[in-house]
Amino acid sequence: MNHIFHSISKIIVLGSVVFFVVTCSQHTAFAAKAKEPYDSTKVTYKADIAPIMERSCAPCHFPKKDGKKKPLDTYTTVKDKIEKILDRVQLPPDHRKHMPYKNATPGFSAEEIQMLKNWARDGFIES
Repeated sequence: MNHIFHSISKIIVLGSVVFFVVTCSQHTAFAAKAKEPYDSTKVTYKADIAPIMERSCAPCHFPKKDGKKKPLDTYTTVKDKIEKILDRVQLPPDHRKHMPYKNATPGFSAEEIQMLKNWARDGFIES
């Protein structure tokens, strides 16, 4: 009887170890996939963000170009509205709140969206 109890105990311990290893490895694999790639190149407003904003958001959001919408033509306004900008440019193109509106100008590529995220993550470097 002792022998059976000892065998069952080993099976339970071994099963627990296998369960633990599988669970941890799946969690680690999921976390690795969920992380966004980190590009060590520092993104700046002047060199990287401003040209993208002007290309994709002008003339509507650039008062100097007769834009009538909320301005997105300065470092401060883009920095202050980064979350809303990211939300809108990542909507499906046929969504009524997608920007650029009705794809009137070139949209943001996946790389440009990541650049905006990196700029925010790194502290909104101006120049």
